[in-house]
Amino acid sequence: MLISQAAYDRINAEADRAKAALARVKEASTEVVAEAVSTSETLGAAALVGALKGYTGKNEVFGVPIELASGGALLLLGALGVGGSSYAPHLVAAGKGPLASWAATFGESFGRNMKAKSGSPAPKAAGELIGADEYARAQAWRQNIENAAASL
Repeated sequence: MLISQAAYDRINAEADRAKAALARVKEASTEVVAEAVSTSETLGAAALVGALKGYTGKNEVFGVPIELASGGALLLLGALGVGGSSYAPHLVAAGKGPLASWAATFGESFGRNMKAKSGSPAPKAAGELIGADEYARAQAWRQNIENAAASL
């Protein structure tokens, strides 16, 4: 089966466009995978430090919060380029997890201290936000809606 030169040129042009599209997809997926790996390293390091705290029952190492010490050490190693250009970014990503965990714990403690100093009453649990009579009215209203929906 013979094909014309014009048909051959069209097929080649389509093949070139397909190759270019595939190259763009490959480039985009490489960036997405790299971001997913970095995020996984950050979350994994935070979880690992949390598990270590839970297992050992210790919150500090040499008087420094364990999250701050481990996250700072990993971040510093990455910033200094330990492991070369291929491993340093992974150390930085892993260091961010424990540091974020420490920042959240610090923020929570700061907020509790501010609340205690303000003299405001402690926050109520979700079930305590409304009184018993308001709760009963809300339950009756909900039941009326469910009954109306069931009768449709």
